[in-house]
Amino acid sequence: MLSNFFAKTFFKSPVTPAPKSKGIPETVLILLISLFIMAAHNWQFFENAANVYQTHNNYALSMLLIFSLHFLLLFMCLALLGFGRVLKGMLALVLVTSASAAYFTDTYNVIIDADMLDNVIKTDAAE
Repeated sequence: MLSNFFAKTFFKSPVTPAPKSKGIPETVLILLISLFIMAAHNWQFFENAANVYQTHNNYALSMLLIFSLHFLLLFMCLALLGFGRVLKGMLALVLVTSASAAYFTDTYNVIIDADMLDNVIKTDAAE
């Protein structure tokens, strides 16, 4: 009798799937975050690029290409790196990093390049 109870309780009980969340699909979330980063965190970059290309013959086309290529590269990187349960944490980290970099570049009017990142990595506590 006891074995019959365990068999019914643990082995024959129907498993109900967890309800699917009706949140934003991953691709749409990545698209929205990419657009937000492009609009909010790269404002100074696009303003400087507009000043450089202002006298160019195809000013509008140049700015459209810069924005499009920058957006597509960001979207593809986020889409390739973020998936499943990792996505929301990665997007939060990308947003914080992007906001920090945007603040730094806007405040000090500098461009973050590979040499700057190399110097940050090589800096130790003795300096």
